[in-house]
Amino acid sequence: MQDLSDKKILITGGIGFVASHILDLLMEQNVAHVILLDNLIRGSDRNIEHHLNNDKVQFVKGDIRDYDLVND
Repeated sequence: MQDLSDKKILITGGIGFVASHILDLLMEQNVAHVILLDNLIRGSDRNIEHHLNNDKVQFVKGDIRDYDLVND
């Protein structure tokens, strides 16, 4: 596996089932920051609630089709 320590990572569909498990794995890899982007149409914040107090995890409500949001 590639060394992900100190990387900044964006996960789209961030509160979904698969994304939440990817987040679990990334937290074990000592990444610097993970941004979870989700439009809240599906998924559940219960999938990520145990990570929301972690300063390395940021949740952003939005859509991947919003160029300006994703570019920020």
